[in-house]
Amino acid sequence: MGIGVVIILILVGFVFNSFMSDNRSFEVDNVLLKLSIEEGENLTKSIDVTNTNAVLEEFRIESNLDFISFDKTEFYLIPEKTQEVSINFDSEGLEPGVYTGLIKIIEKSKTIEIPVILEIETQEILFDSLINVPIQYSVVNPSGQLIVENKVFNLDNIGSEKVDVFYEVKDFEGNLIFSEKEDLVVETNILSNKIISIPENTNEGRYVFVVKIVYEGSIGTGSYVFDISNSERELNIESLAMWVVFIMFLVVIIFIIYSMRQRDKLLLELKKQHQRELRREHVMFHVKKKNLKKLSPTKKKIKLRAIMKKSLKKVKKINKIQKGRERVLKKMIKKKRKTSEVKRQLNKWKNEGYNVGEFAISRGGKKNKGDKTDKYKSQGYRV
Repeated sequence: MGIGVVIILILVGFVFNSFMSDNRSFEVDNVLLKLSIEEGENLTKSIDVTNTNAVLEEFRIESNLDFISFDKTEFYLIPEKTQEVSINFDSEGLEPGVYTGLIKIIEKSKTIEIPVILEIETQEILFDSLINVPIQYSVVNPSGQLIVENKVFNLDNIGSEKVDVFYEVKDFEGNLIFSEKEDLVVETNILSNKIISIPENTNEGRYVFVVKIVYEGSIGTGSYVFDISNSERELNIESLAMWVVFIMFLVVIIFIIYSMRQRDKLLLELKKQHQRELRREHVMFHVKKKNLKKLSPTKKKIKLRAIMKKSLKKVKKINKIQKGRERVLKKMIKKKRKTSEVKRQLNKWKNEGYNVGEFAISRGGKKNKGDKTDKYKSQGYRV
């Protein structure tokens, strides 16, 4: 039974690993690069690419953004080795705002895309914002609504001033699906709630909500990443297969646990019968011992020794019958006999008791060569 459980766990683990690995031949240590710099500033970041395949692989790196460059765009990796790639972000000549794009790591059988968000702000920021999106709006359906809380702060407490707030929603390919301008008067801070309707024909994927706050020569920025996805779409084949395997695994485990508990219950019932019989013999011994009170000390000692000897023989016989019944019960369980049939046998033994009579005790355990009575009794049969 235990070996079967281990084999099932290994097989299920192998299947799950096959699904979850998603045929990954390599891995990267970043799923998103989000940076904030001042206009005209340069910044260098790095990513690690690891070859998880069993053979030498060739990699290529490219981007749809003009303002980033790599210290290497092509390289080879042997199995289980990691290559660090440095990425330089140069904002020279770029207007303050929020820029989005992709870095692509390409291998012959797979491509991993890393979304990039670069926020460029002026050196002096007088007004800035804090974006908050309720968790239920982290994924929005096409034709649904995105609700955003935008809290605008007057950082230098320059008094009530009118600021221009620009809102945008765009993807990582540079496509704009929403834009709007709002005028706000801010003394210390103000909370603005935006309800953004997503166009019905919007493609599923990852998008960025962008806010830009402009006051004279000061520009502050903020951004939030969310997904547009049709929650009613059907599960893909791999996900469905994974869930089927998972459910089958649970069913098998539940069946094994149920079978083991049923087996333990049956063996426990037999053990209880055995304990009841031993308690009965113990009570009988003390009753007989109590009846010896009127005898003289010498006779009492002789009689007590005889009673004790018989009692020990009975206990030995009871234990022998118990071992035989355990063998029969385990054999029935191993052969997968019906539970009702096993319970009938238990009830039969319960009604019979252990049948340790004076005749069995007086023989002193000696057997005739052709007499199989004790053998059958030890196996739990009534003789």
